[in-house]
Amino acid sequence: MTGTGPGPGGLITFADNNQTVHGLTGGSDLIGTIGQGNDLSGDTGNDTMWSIGDTVSVSTDTGNNLVGVSGDNQVLTGGVGNDTIWATSSNSTVVGGPGNDLIGVVGNNNQINAGPGNDTVSTAGTGDTLVGGGNDVINLGGTNQTLQDVGSTYHDTVFGFDQPSGDRIQLSGTGHTASSALVNGNQDTLITLTGGSTILLKGVVNVDNSFFS
Repeated sequence: MTGTGPGPGGLITFADNNQTVHGLTGGSDLIGTIGQGNDLSGDTGNDTMWSIGDTVSVSTDTGNNLVGVSGDNQVLTGGVGNDTIWATSSNSTVVGGPGNDLIGVVGNNNQINAGPGNDTVSTAGTGDTLVGGGNDVINLGGTNQTLQDVGSTYHDTVFGFDQPSGDRIQLSGTGHTASSALVNGNQDTLITLTGGSTILLKGVVNVDNSFFS
């Protein structure tokens, strides 16, 4: 199924299951679906894509795209532009592209990888795993959130880290160790990893081994 309408770009809206939809080349597409198991992909241009339903895959291409989904077991993948991705979802995977993305996820047990750009990520839920990259701002809401260390060098700023509620920084398997120091007038804690990455925990002043897994 491809876009319809005059000129570059296309308008696609439907209610159906297990459909594959690709935007038109050369313009800004609007794709909206209701159903299960659909596969949506944009093309060049600043696309807007929304979906209501479970087990849906959405991927963007070039351009600065807007994606909004509601449903579980989603796979959402940003492209090379500065994308905005909003999801009300559980048990899903969200991957940002190399641009400076804005990602917001409400739900439980999601895997979120911001990608290499300078991104802003906000979560509200339980049991999410987040991978930063670049110089990201991460806003944690909920409990039992895990910040997962990655191989590349990054410098992330984290708001809402709550160790008593189960939030952790995962270093296991990376070979990295961490040191911490109070900064910004003893209001925040800067964690420095042996790989050269840093994590600034805003509003956190007491860090010990229980912060890490």
